[in-house]
Amino acid sequence: MRRHTLNPEALVAAALGTTLLLAACSTATTGSDDATGTTGAPTPPPASSSSPNKPDTLAYGTASSDPIATTVSAPEPFTTSTTAMPQRLAGKPAFKVKITFENTTSKPVNPATLQFQATTGGQVVEKVQDSSNVAPGILMIGDIPPGATGSGWTAFAGQPDQSTRVIVSAMLGNKSTTFAHQ
Repeated sequence: MRRHTLNPEALVAAALGTTLLLAACSTATTGSDDATGTTGAPTPPPASSSSPNKPDTLAYGTASSDPIATTVSAPEPFTTSTTAMPQRLAGKPAFKVKITFENTTSKPVNPATLQFQATTGGQVVEKVQDSSNVAPGILMIGDIPPGATGSGWTAFAGQPDQSTRVIVSAMLGNKSTTFAHQ
Protein backbone atom coordinates (compact mmCIF):
# COMPACT_ATOMS: atom_id res chain seq x y z
CA MET A 1 0.00 0.00 0.00
CA ARG A 2 1.35 3.38 -1.03
CA ARG A 3 1.36 6.14 1.56
CA HIS A 4 0.76 9.77 0.50
CA THR A 5 2.24 12.72 2.35
CA LEU A 6 0.67 16.16 2.09
CA ASN A 7 2.76 19.20 1.24
CA PRO A 8 1.95 22.06 3.74
CA GLU A 9 2.18 24.70 0.99
CA ALA A 10 -0.29 22.75 -1.15
CA LEU A 11 -2.71 22.53 1.78
CA VAL A 12 -2.53 26.31 2.38
CA ALA A 13 -3.02 27.02 -1.34
CA ALA A 14 -5.98 24.62 -1.52
CA ALA A 15 -7.60 26.12 1.60
CA LEU A 16 -7.15 29.66 0.28
CA GLY A 17 -8.53 28.72 -3.13
CA THR A 18 -11.54 27.01 -1.57
CA THR A 19 -12.19 30.02 0.68
CA LEU A 20 -12.06 32.44 -2.27
CA LEU A 21 -14.30 30.19 -4.36
CA LEU A 22 -16.86 29.88 -1.58
CA ALA A 23 -16.82 33.64 -0.97
CA ALA A 24 -17.35 34.35 -4.65
CA CYS A 25 -20.16 31.81 -4.93
CA SER A 26 -21.92 32.99 -1.79
CA THR A 27 -22.00 36.62 -2.94
CA ALA A 28 -23.08 35.68 -6.44
CA THR A 29 -26.03 33.58 -5.32
CA THR A 30 -27.83 35.72 -2.79
CA GLY A 31 -31.22 35.03 -4.31
CA SER A 32 -33.94 37.29 -5.55
CA ASP A 33 -34.71 40.36 -3.44
CA ASP A 34 -37.95 41.39 -5.06
CA ALA A 35 -40.45 40.63 -7.78
CA THR A 36 -38.14 42.12 -10.43
CA GLY A 37 -35.64 39.30 -9.89
CA THR A 38 -32.73 41.51 -8.84
CA THR A 39 -30.15 39.89 -6.62
CA GLY A 40 -28.12 41.25 -3.72
CA ALA A 41 -27.49 44.93 -3.12
CA PRO A 42 -28.04 46.98 -6.25
CA THR A 43 -25.04 48.23 -8.15
CA PRO A 44 -24.83 51.95 -7.50
CA PRO A 45 -25.15 53.88 -10.72
CA PRO A 46 -22.40 56.40 -11.22
CA ALA A 47 -23.24 60.03 -11.59
CA SER A 48 -25.68 60.20 -14.49
CA SER A 49 -24.68 60.68 -18.06
CA SER A 50 -26.90 62.35 -20.59
CA SER A 51 -25.74 59.70 -23.05
CA PRO A 52 -23.90 56.42 -22.39
CA ASN A 53 -21.20 57.51 -24.86
CA LYS A 54 -20.87 61.14 -23.69
CA PRO A 55 -20.15 61.40 -19.96
CA ASP A 56 -21.12 64.45 -17.93
CA THR A 57 -18.34 66.61 -16.57
CA LEU A 58 -18.83 68.15 -13.14
CA ALA A 59 -16.61 70.42 -11.09
CA TYR A 60 -14.72 68.90 -8.18
CA GLY A 61 -16.89 69.22 -5.07
CA THR A 62 -20.15 69.15 -7.08
CA ALA A 63 -22.61 66.33 -6.34
CA SER A 64 -24.22 64.48 -9.20
CA SER A 65 -28.02 64.46 -9.27
CA ASP A 66 -28.44 60.69 -9.14
CA PRO A 67 -30.09 58.29 -6.69
CA ILE A 68 -26.50 57.68 -5.53
CA ALA A 69 -25.24 61.26 -5.46
CA THR A 70 -21.48 61.17 -6.06
CA THR A 71 -19.01 63.93 -5.15
CA VAL A 72 -15.27 63.92 -5.86
CA SER A 73 -12.96 66.33 -4.01
CA ALA A 74 -10.21 68.27 -5.75
CA PRO A 75 -6.97 66.28 -6.02
CA GLU A 76 -4.61 66.58 -3.04
CA PRO A 77 -0.93 65.94 -3.80
CA PHE A 78 1.23 63.80 -1.50
CA THR A 79 4.40 61.71 -1.61
CA THR A 80 3.80 57.98 -1.34
CA SER A 81 5.14 56.09 1.67
CA THR A 82 7.37 53.02 1.75
CA THR A 83 4.21 50.89 2.00
CA ALA A 84 2.80 52.11 -1.34
CA MET A 85 1.69 49.52 -3.86
CA PRO A 86 2.93 48.96 -6.47
CA GLN A 87 6.19 49.16 -4.55
CA ARG A 88 8.04 50.83 -7.45
CA LEU A 89 5.90 53.93 -6.76
CA ALA A 90 7.09 54.30 -3.14
CA GLY A 91 8.51 57.76 -2.46
CA LYS A 92 7.00 59.17 -5.67
CA PRO A 93 4.52 62.03 -6.24
CA ALA A 94 0.87 61.04 -6.16
CA PHE A 95 -2.54 62.57 -5.55
CA LYS A 96 -5.65 61.45 -3.73
CA VAL A 97 -9.32 62.34 -3.99
CA LYS A 98 -12.10 61.79 -1.49
CA ILE A 99 -15.21 60.30 -3.05
CA THR A 100 -18.51 60.67 -1.20
CA PHE A 101 -21.68 58.76 -1.97
CA GLU A 102 -25.14 59.67 -0.68
CA ASN A 103 -27.63 56.81 -1.01
CA THR A 104 -31.14 58.15 -1.63
CA THR A 105 -32.46 54.74 -2.76
CA SER A 106 -34.45 52.24 -0.71
CA LYS A 107 -31.70 49.56 -0.77
CA PRO A 108 -28.09 49.43 0.44
CA VAL A 109 -25.43 50.06 -2.21
CA ASN A 110 -21.72 49.23 -2.33
CA PRO A 111 -19.35 51.57 -4.18
CA ALA A 112 -16.85 48.72 -4.64
CA THR A 113 -18.86 47.91 -7.78
CA LEU A 114 -17.68 51.14 -9.43
CA GLN A 115 -14.44 51.85 -11.27
CA PHE A 116 -12.23 54.88 -10.69
CA GLN A 117 -9.73 56.26 -13.19
CA ALA A 118 -7.74 59.48 -13.51
CA THR A 119 -6.02 61.32 -16.32
CA THR A 120 -3.47 64.12 -16.30
CA GLY A 121 -2.48 65.85 -19.52
CA GLY A 122 -4.83 63.50 -21.35
CA GLN A 123 -2.88 60.42 -20.21
CA VAL A 124 -4.34 57.74 -17.94
CA VAL A 125 -2.43 57.59 -14.65
CA GLU A 126 -1.85 54.50 -12.55
CA LYS A 127 -3.76 53.80 -9.33
CA VAL A 128 -1.75 53.73 -6.12
CA GLN A 129 -2.58 52.09 -2.81
CA ASP A 130 -0.95 53.66 0.22
CA SER A 131 -2.58 52.95 3.57
CA SER A 132 -0.26 55.45 5.28
CA ASN A 133 -1.66 58.36 3.23
CA VAL A 134 -4.97 57.17 1.81
CA ALA A 135 -7.35 55.76 4.41
CA PRO A 136 -10.02 54.62 4.43
CA GLY A 137 -9.92 53.40 0.87
CA ILE A 138 -13.03 53.13 -1.29
CA LEU A 139 -13.18 49.36 -0.83
CA MET A 140 -13.39 49.82 2.94
CA ILE A 141 -16.69 51.71 2.81
CA GLY A 142 -18.84 48.58 2.43
CA ASP A 143 -22.60 48.81 2.03
CA ILE A 144 -24.15 52.25 2.39
CA PRO A 145 -27.65 51.94 3.90
CA PRO A 146 -30.61 53.86 2.45
CA GLY A 147 -30.48 57.52 3.47
CA ALA A 148 -26.83 57.31 4.55
CA THR A 149 -23.58 58.74 3.23
CA GLY A 150 -20.23 56.99 2.85
CA SER A 151 -16.81 58.38 1.92
CA GLY A 152 -13.47 56.92 1.01
CA TRP A 153 -10.24 57.84 -0.70
CA THR A 154 -8.55 56.64 -3.86
CA ALA A 155 -5.12 57.66 -5.14
CA PHE A 156 -3.20 57.89 -8.38
CA ALA A 157 0.47 58.21 -9.36
CA GLY A 158 1.82 61.52 -10.59
CA GLN A 159 1.47 65.21 -9.92
CA PRO A 160 -2.02 66.67 -10.44
CA ASP A 161 -2.51 69.84 -12.45
CA GLN A 162 -5.39 71.82 -13.98
CA SER A 163 -5.86 69.08 -16.62
CA THR A 164 -6.37 66.30 -14.03
CA ARG A 165 -9.71 64.52 -14.34
CA VAL A 166 -11.21 61.74 -12.21
CA ILE A 167 -13.70 59.41 -13.88
CA VAL A 168 -16.26 57.38 -11.93
CA SER A 169 -17.91 54.66 -14.00
CA ALA A 170 -20.08 51.58 -13.72
CA MET A 171 -18.28 48.21 -13.86
CA LEU A 172 -19.63 47.60 -17.35
CA GLY A 173 -18.30 50.98 -18.45
CA ASN A 174 -21.63 51.97 -20.00
CA LYS A 175 -22.08 55.06 -17.80
CA SER A 176 -19.52 57.45 -16.39
CA THR A 177 -19.05 60.92 -14.99
CA THR A 178 -15.90 62.98 -15.12
CA PHE A 179 -14.92 65.35 -12.32
CA ALA A 180 -12.50 68.16 -13.25
CA HIS A 181 -11.34 71.72 -12.50
CA GLN A 182 -13.82 74.17 -14.01
